[in-house]
Formats: sequence, C-alpha cells, structure tokens
Amino acid sequence: MHTTDCYLRLLGILCLCVCLLVVQSACAQTSVSQNSHPQVAKQQQFEIGDERLKVVLLTDVDQTQPGNEHFGLRFDRSATITEVTSHGRQLINSWGMPDEFGQIGRGVLGFEDAKVGDLFIKPGVGVLEMIDTGSYKSGTKFPLRQTLVNHVTVKDNQVTVTQTSPIIRGYGYQLTKQYSISPDLGSIEIQFTLTNTGKRDWEIEHYNHNFFTLDNQPLSPYWQIRLGAPIKSMPLHWLKINGNNLVIAMEPKSYGFFQINEPLAPTDADLAITSQDGQMSIVMTGDFPAYRMAWFFSPKSLCPERFYLTQCKPGQSSQWMLRYIFHAKPAN
Repeated sequence: MHTTDCYLRLLGILCLCVCLLVVQSACAQTSVSQNSHPQVAKQQQFEIGDERLKVVLLTDVDQTQPGNEHFGLRFDRSATITEVTSHGRQLINSWGMPDEFGQIGRGVLGFEDAKVGDLFIKPGVGVLEMIDTGSYKSGTKFPLRQTLVNHVTVKDNQVTVTQTSPIIRGYGYQLTKQYSISPDLGSIEIQFTLTNTGKRDWEIEHYNHNFFTLDNQPLSPYWQIRLGAPIKSMPLHWLKINGNNLVIAMEPKSYGFFQINEPLAPTDADLAITSQDGQMSIVMTGDFPAYRMAWFFSPKSLCPERFYLTQCKPGQSSQWMLRYIFHAKPAN
C-alpha cells in the first residue's frame, strides 16, 4: 500500500472517531429531553399505627396504578398519605393528602423563561418540556422527560423521603418530607425542608390537598367547623360565618371551590372540625402564615388548603410544618 493511501486511511479513521465523540457528547447533553419513557421507581406502601389511628402512606407514587390517576403532572409523587382511619372510621377520602408545589405556576422552576423545546421542573413531578409559552396550567400535557430521584428511610412510626432534582438552566432543589405518626395523640405531623441547590433565586408555593371526611357523612350542619379567625368575605350563600364558626346551611350536591386571598397569621389559618354527635373530630394546624387559602368541597368532604410561599437564594433552605389530629369513637 502506498504511503499516501495509508495516510488517507488513517485520516479517515481519525475523522470517524472524532465524529463518534461529538455524537456521544451531544447525546449525553440531550439525554433528558430525548428520554420519552422515564424510569419510575417502584411504589412502596407503608401501614402505620393501630386502631386508634391507622395511616396508609405511599412513596414513589405510580400515577398509573388504580386510585392514583388524579396525580397526573400535578401532585408530588415523592410521598402521600392515602388513608386515615380512627377505630375503623374514615377521616380522609379517596384522594388522600397529596402535596402540590406551584399550583398556578408560582414555583414551577424555569417555566417563565423557557422557550418551546426547553426543559423546566415541576417540583414533585419531574423535568418537563415546554410545548407552548402560555400561562402555566397543571392539566397541560407537557412531555415528561425525567422523573425525580427519591430516598426513603423508615424508623418506627416515621417515614422520611428526600427528593433531589437535576439542575436545569441554573434551577434546582432538594425536598425532604418527614411524616411522624403518633397513635397515642392521634396526630400526623409533616415536616417540610426545601433547599435551593441551583444557582438562581426562586420562590415556590406549597399546599397539602387534604380531603377531610367524617366517615362519608354528607357535608351538612352535621359538620361543626371552628376557624382560627372568621373569613371576612364568604362567596357562597349556604356557608355562613358566625363569629369563628363556619356554619353549613345546606348540603352541596356537587363539587365546588372558593378562594380566600387574605393573608392569615399561623393560628388564624388553623381550624377544627367536629361531628354534631361528638363522635369524630379533625384538627389542622401549622407553624407558618398562610398567604392565601383555597377551599374545595364535595357532597361528603371538605378540603381547606393553606398555602405557604417561600423564597430561597442559592444554598438557602426553608422549613415549615403541618399537623393534623384525628379522633373517632368506635361505631356502635
């Protein structure tokens, strides 16, 4: 073989190697966006407590499983409570107690400056791809390009889940949720810690979507509700304010929603629900001010959502806590 031929062959091999390296590098940089079938960790279920307070909790929620369809691209999949009973009486309905971060886009990281085809992070859900530049809606079918990594530890009546996001265009976070269940007190305490692991400032809003029920009794005067502070403006005629009491004047026949945009001090956002016969009670408290509240209801459940808003600079963390106390007497 002539020297020139050898040289040309070696040059061709070198060019091929360079091309392969370039392709490999490009694939590595776009692996998130090209992954149209992200891997999902196996869902785990934990049953905690006894007949006084029994709690069923899921981690690595698989929204394709029956009963989880409502998670969609909305609710935090790291962990959720799905059942709460006391002496066999149901105190949370079938939607359970999922969390949501960034309900109306406030805290969907990278969404505001994302162009079509860019990636952004829906906390608790994963890395999504922008398909339009309109306002954020949780029902939009954004392509899910990467799920989030969760680390679960279990100790006695306590489950801790830590979720770490990738860094997308400088945005990132780490979330820890610690569930502590005390059957003696009838209490569930959820401690949240959110850390900015990226290089850009962000603010994130959070609420717990707690669907309270009094063993499936109709939402009616049977429900006695004591508020931390009276609601100044009540948009529904069948809900009346009497001092700190929320009085239900009739039974709703369908699902509904109203929102209170007045900020509330921590104790003002607390509430207590008691059945008229004194057989069942639910108390909700928290250690943070509610910058707004949303109330969702159905014919047999009530969901008062207290929203927390936090801002964090890179390296900063924020902590807040919700506590629920459930009690019921054995049914006759």
